[in-house]
Amino acid sequence: MFVLNSLQDVLLGISLAAPIGPVTILMLERILKKDFVSAYWMSLSAILGNFSWMILSYFGVVSLVDNYNVASYLKIIGVLILLYLGGKNIYDYFMAKTENKERKSSYF
Repeated sequence: MFVLNSLQDVLLGISLAAPIGPVTILMLERILKKDFVSAYWMSLSAILGNFSWMILSYFGVVSLVDNYNVASYLKIIGVLILLYLGGKNIYDYFMAKTENKERKSSYF
């Protein structure tokens, strides 16, 4: 009985410790497209980002965000970053599409 409960606890811990999220999917993509070292550095940067958010939340960034001016600036910066990333992805998509058309036409 003890072994069964311990095994269930270990499986639950593993499933909670390694959730499949966007960073995990991006790491798997990097491993397949590039190499292990690239995915390793990306995972370390994700760990550093999570750690920095943990430290900031521990020391009370909420008091800064409660200020209306700071919250407004953070929202504007967030929107600009998301617009840049979205525009870059759309641009990359269409550039890859035109490259594929050029490659198809060059074979014939």
